[in-house]
Amino acid sequence: MVFLGIPMLYLEMCLGQYTSQGPSRVWLIAPLFGGIGYAMVAVSIILAYYQSVFISWMFYYLFGSMLSVLPWLHCNSDWATSGMY
Repeated sequence: MVFLGIPMLYLEMCLGQYTSQGPSRVWLIAPLFGGIGYAMVAVSIILAYYQSVFISWMFYYLFGSMLSVLPWLHCNSDWATSGMY
């Protein structure tokens, strides 16, 4: 991360600022680095999905903890049996 990730991020920011292009177009400056921009966009999309699920679970437990009876205190589902735990 220190020797490759941070310098590549800094290089992308500098090149993007200089050429006024996004991450998928800025790496076309060298054909060897053509896929780096698309990989960065794909990783950003995957992380956005992951973080949205994480934040939704956080809000579920945050607002659920404010109720007088906690939703996860008792298992009242029809499919659950008494011998599960």
